[in-house]
Amino acid sequence: MAPSFEEILKSGQFTFRIGEEKYPIIVHAAAIAATSYHMRALINGGMRESEERTADIIDLTVEDFIRFCEFAYRGDYTVPQWEQDPEPTEISSQIPASHAVHEYIPHFAYRSSIPPETLSEDESENEWDAGEASGEVPVEASAEAPTEPADYPQSDYPISVLGKKTKKKKKTSYKLALEFKNKFRKQIDERNYIRSSDVKDEILKQAVPYSNENSRQNFTPVFLAHARLYTFATMRLVEPLKYRALDKLHSTLKGFRLYTNRINDVVELARYAYGNGEDRRDDGTIDDLRKLVVEYIADNVHVIGNNAHFFALMEEGSEFVGDFWSIVRKFMI
Repeated sequence: MAPSFEEILKSGQFTFRIGEEKYPIIVHAAAIAATSYHMRALINGGMRESEERTADIIDLTVEDFIRFCEFAYRGDYTVPQWEQDPEPTEISSQIPASHAVHEYIPHFAYRSSIPPETLSEDESENEWDAGEASGEVPVEASAEAPTEPADYPQSDYPISVLGKKTKKKKKTSYKLALEFKNKFRKQIDERNYIRSSDVKDEILKQAVPYSNENSRQNFTPVFLAHARLYTFATMRLVEPLKYRALDKLHSTLKGFRLYTNRINDVVELARYAYGNGEDRRDDGTIDDLRKLVVEYIADNVHVIGNNAHFFALMEEGSEFVGDFWSIVRKFMI
């Protein structure tokens, strides 16, 4: 069971020394211990680290560990920032349009961007809607009210005292009061005190994955940060973070525009995935991160396949070659 926020704040402090420089980061012990059995044993398991209230994690950058801590406290983490490539030189800016960097959007991302078809409405419905919008509601001609007979019996009391008109007046007043009450309640129920600049909204926006918009946005840092968190979570058995990082990477790749000079961003991701983590199992099962990356490359091989960076990756060998071939050969048979 996850600790309450009160329990987290009241828990003792624990110091992690991160990276080769052993940068100290102090956290609440309960927040980190709740992420997995591995971290709980490290902090409360009676080992030297738990007694000294200090532990070293050298296989993670300070920035990545901060994202892990953010996940421990908030249940999500801020997406990494891309880097801007330098301005193109005058020579490169004079490249003919036929040789310019082209844009490619993966077909599965394109499908999700197709707007739904707009259904035409019946003309009679449009006329009715227009009437409602203008407040002009058609009124049918009613039969003329019958005139009262001349010998209508007279009474010593006014007609209103007899009850007919008084009852109608009371009924109308009740309806008006009820209508006002319903409108008043609706105004109260629909009142919104949250503004667009709310702190929670800003925090949630920072955690939403995004993709590139032009060819100068280097997404290698974004891809690798998600991948490193996935590897860290896999090794420390932090299952929620593992799949959160994988989902963010998947969302980023879905909308990623494969400009020619951005293909290496994907190649570097593949190089990391196949240089770290679990190898293919005897039954052929592939690690989730590797599977996501190799399937993305195979799906876009008609763009990536002619790139020099991709050739270099293939020549390096590793299990990537076998996993890649096992997918693309299905398209050739």
